[in-house]
Amino acid sequence: MPAADYLIDQVLASAQLQNAAMQYIHAARHSPPSRRVRSGEKPQNTPVRYASRKMGHTVGCESAIEQRFAMSCEFNDDVLEYWDQPPPITIRVGSKQRQRPYHADFLVITRTGAWVAEVKFLRECKRLGQERPDQWQDSGEECWDFVPARDAFAALGLRYAVVTERTICPILTENLDLVARTLDIGTTSVGQRVCSEVARILEQRGAMPLAELAQCLDLTDFSPLIQLIGAGAIVGDMERRLITRPHTFLIAADAQKLRDAIYLDTELSTEPNAVAPQSKDGLIAATRLQFLRGELEISLSKSTRCRWQKAYRNNNSISALIPKHRLKGNRQARHAPWHSELANQIIQKHFVSPQSISKAAAYRQYFLAHAQALSRIPVHEQEEPVARSTFYHWIKALDPYQLALARNGRRSANSVRSPVDPTLRDIPPDRPFRRAHIDHQYLAINVVVACDGEDLMFKSPWLTAMRDEYSGLYLAYILSFHAPSRRAYCMVIRDCAYRHGRLPESVIVDNGAEFGSVCFETILAYLAISKQSRPPGAPRYGSCIESAFGSMQSHIESFPGNKRNEGLGRASSASHKGKTHACLDFEHVCKAVADYIDIFNTHAIKGLQSPAQLFKAGMDRFPMSGNAVSFDNAFLSLTAPELRRNLQLDEARGIRHKGRYYRHPALNTLKDGASVTAFEEPWDTNRLYALVGSELVTCHHNWSYQPTAKETAELAFQSIPRIECTDVQRRLTDKKALHMAQAVQAVVGATKDRKRPRKQQSRLSSIRLADTEISPLPYDIEEE
Repeated sequence: MPAADYLIDQVLASAQLQNAAMQYIHAARHSPPSRRVRSGEKPQNTPVRYASRKMGHTVGCESAIEQRFAMSCEFNDDVLEYWDQPPPITIRVGSKQRQRPYHADFLVITRTGAWVAEVKFLRECKRLGQERPDQWQDSGEECWDFVPARDAFAALGLRYAVVTERTICPILTENLDLVARTLDIGTTSVGQRVCSEVARILEQRGAMPLAELAQCLDLTDFSPLIQLIGAGAIVGDMERRLITRPHTFLIAADAQKLRDAIYLDTELSTEPNAVAPQSKDGLIAATRLQFLRGELEISLSKSTRCRWQKAYRNNNSISALIPKHRLKGNRQARHAPWHSELANQIIQKHFVSPQSISKAAAYRQYFLAHAQALSRIPVHEQEEPVARSTFYHWIKALDPYQLALARNGRRSANSVRSPVDPTLRDIPPDRPFRRAHIDHQYLAINVVVACDGEDLMFKSPWLTAMRDEYSGLYLAYILSFHAPSRRAYCMVIRDCAYRHGRLPESVIVDNGAEFGSVCFETILAYLAISKQSRPPGAPRYGSCIESAFGSMQSHIESFPGNKRNEGLGRASSASHKGKTHACLDFEHVCKAVADYIDIFNTHAIKGLQSPAQLFKAGMDRFPMSGNAVSFDNAFLSLTAPELRRNLQLDEARGIRHKGRYYRHPALNTLKDGASVTAFEEPWDTNRLYALVGSELVTCHHNWSYQPTAKETAELAFQSIPRIECTDVQRRLTDKKALHMAQAVQAVVGATKDRKRPRKQQSRLSSIRLADTEISPLPYDIEEE
């Protein structure tokens, strides 16, 4: 939780800050963030809502490096508070000193004062330094300053600094997070025997890997050893190796022994700027080295042998003997400058455009433009048009990303974008529940939901799944006939808690409206789950779950009733479309999905182990992973989606939702007609949650039997078609009304010609059934 106001006032008073700085800090602490972080296009960042234990709420981070900075503040005892997106200030930029607002990333309050941080990648600072050298300056040792912001905060009396990845250690923050989670959540106490054995082994060995120490102690669970690291009884290489990779993580009894072991732990030297040779080039280089050593006899000229010997002697490496085929050939263009410029203009104007014309059409435009240009070119400079293959080769040489961006837009360009620099990627998870992906998939299959005589009514379900990024295991899944909404993520979170008794530490989602809702972020914040959003239009960032959905769709298409032929439109006959052959109901489709997920979890190969085996081994080593929850009625009420509109209270009957009235004694404290905030129970239509004051009460429609949370989860899938197929229910009701009207028409038609007694005759001469498509009344009345 944030520090108390009196403690912050004492710290700031001892720092002797100016009044302007005190007002700025007060505004940052008592106001919401000045802006909402979101993903941009250049570069594609992944915004994070980090669940902070120190602050007691989620902290908005615009990229993974900002999340690492927030984690470094989280585990720094000198930092009392850190606030994201503090209030903007006015800075002066450009030669004309134009004023514009500037938003810093963080305001950090320490035990000695306060300072403002701007977090950026080092390559971004270098790019800005080249584009705007008057604003971004290198202060030495790759430390950068944004001069306008520095001067503006200096006028307030606050220190301003640009923080790059050089000053943030992601390995250290990851290790500290695991240690803190073990100390807070871990229930395993370290026995005296384990402590004495650890001290004895480390005294003999000096330093050793964590996995080897656990093997000596016959420990499968690493929690006791991690607790010793957190307590300071033993020291580990926290800044260079991950604890989750115990075979390389070194530990020792004291810091000096650890430093000696790290010094002796040398690594192979690498050449990051060298060109990786192909396999055949490596064989050629090995053959040349054997020739120089006299092991092979090759007929070569003396100059070639001398050149090889000189190259090998100067570099003393076999890489000097690799053939440089890439440098061969004539590099000069054979076409006149006007010809190359004309072809480039045609390609940029006609082919690299949103019209997306074909290569053949672009070549015709080039051929026409070339014929028109010959009339303006002197005879001695004229050239024949290039062949079609040459023109296609010019197109192929274009940048694939820029070409796809111009022709098809950002989504297509992201599919051919070059991979992200490994040095800029976040650390992949090495334990279960560290990160999980949530997404939706439309199952293209017709499911029989109702039968009216010989007529069948169909719907296609949506699959919402949660997959663990480390093991690839399906943690949870649900099927629903509703389009992706707040109901879907609430149900998949419930399913994960029901199956495993815990939830992920962080979830990765796309930019769907349901994942950006206040309801979703509120539930995640209460459960201490961080949320990371993928860049828009970049499905490769969610490849963990997108690839699984692709194989799931292929499995579903093997069942009768699939919609594969329906995508062909009129090219497919009606007799061959899915509805003609559909015969599976919702229960059978649920079983098919469950069987596929069971096979996927237990048989899919990933590193010679199935996802289930990886998941079990990871949980045995690190049982503190994830956020443990209790699956009970209180958890169900917490994860219930909020209704879009408040419900009006009827003092006599309660609150009404979907034709049903729900009651609770706490509602009697409200006035008649009061507006009540309500939350829908997706798994039980007889239950509704209402907010009465500051208390969330459970309202019931039927008081006869109240199932437990586990019984509600077990019965949920059986009632999904009845709860969610309301449109089919309306169609059946309309069809029933139509059949009743036809029956009435048959009876009236049979008695229409019968002569009635005189006394019964009145001004009504005849009664006939009205046309339901023209008149809203059931009957038309005609006077005599």
